[in-house]
Amino acid sequence: MHSLVTEEENSNTETARYSETTNVPAQIFEGTIDSDSIIRISDKQSKKRTSIPPRADKKRVCYEAAETVENAMYEIFSAVKLRALRRDASNERTLYQKCLEELQHLEKLREVNPASFKIVNKCRHKIWPGLLSGANTPQLPTTGFLLNPGKSRTVTIPRSWSGRLWGRALCGLDSTRKFICLSGDCGSGQIECSGSGAKPPATLAEFTLNGAGGLDFYDVSLVDGYNLPMLIVAKGGKGGNCSATGCLLDLNGACPSELRVARKDGGGVGCRSACEAFGDPQYCCSGAFGTPDVCRPSTYSLFFKRACPRSYSYAYDDTTSTYTCAGADYVIIFCPPPYTSQKLFGERKDGAILPLVNKSMIYISSVHANGASLSGLLRVQFTVSAASFAMALFLF
Repeated sequence: MHSLVTEEENSNTETARYSETTNVPAQIFEGTIDSDSIIRISDKQSKKRTSIPPRADKKRVCYEAAETVENAMYEIFSAVKLRALRRDASNERTLYQKCLEELQHLEKLREVNPASFKIVNKCRHKIWPGLLSGANTPQLPTTGFLLNPGKSRTVTIPRSWSGRLWGRALCGLDSTRKFICLSGDCGSGQIECSGSGAKPPATLAEFTLNGAGGLDFYDVSLVDGYNLPMLIVAKGGKGGNCSATGCLLDLNGACPSELRVARKDGGGVGCRSACEAFGDPQYCCSGAFGTPDVCRPSTYSLFFKRACPRSYSYAYDDTTSTYTCAGADYVIIFCPPPYTSQKLFGERKDGAILPLVNKSMIYISSVHANGASLSGLLRVQFTVSAASFAMALFLF
């Protein structure tokens, strides 16, 4: 085993070098491990990671344990333990045990007050919500279930979770007894998606809980296309803007023909994004179009944006599409009633006035459409009624 004990002056030099290369403040090398300090630092380090090759099996165990909590903790605990081992290489077992105990304590702190996602089906048909965790985030115990019309289900979500949620529709068993959906299918062959994502087109609710600054980040994305109306409402949160966001309109009937996905009987089941439909870099914001300065909204993304101003319409649509809140629970409603009450939705706290729906008519012309392919026409029709307003107050 390599010795980690050096002379004090070499240790100080190494500390400074290690702090600089890992972006870990030098003061963390001094004194004892403090969970509160680690949490504060890990928030700043959430998107940074430096790979440090393990020097012993015991060290590797500690690193792997750190990764299960949060990638940022990898750097912090590695730094703390390297310093501690320099001070007392003969006490490795105790030091590693303390490291693991602190990791377990931190994990309990993260999950002591989990978030709740209340998923509501206001559609006239059955849906099967699917849930997929993001990279380096464990899958939830529940990744898919049936939700009948008018019913709801509450799912407990860890505060450290990131991932997406969507709705599947027109589902059943095929001739081989596999569970499949014509809309939003995840390809798992069963009701539980078990780590598989939605096949486009699908309306996505995207979440990163307890992100930078302790804020939750959430949005409704049409970047992968559209299949069902969806609304996200934050409840009981603080900080950020905590605004409602989503797409309240049924865009399947208004979808441009070149983007439309239909059943055999002609009924629309989804509206693809231009990226999915054509694969062009200008629509996918890839290749030479891989930066916000070059990749601009297309005619197709404007179709989605004008219909649903608060939803993500293309890859770089961050400014008017991402919302934040802290410590909130969330209500995710499929097929919400199309009301536009300022009392409920108002304006963003950053000053951007964005209604959930746009009443204007939108005409889409396409460079891909042939003579027989008419431009897509969106006729937004909705009625603000006392009944829908009362239901909104009850739900939110």
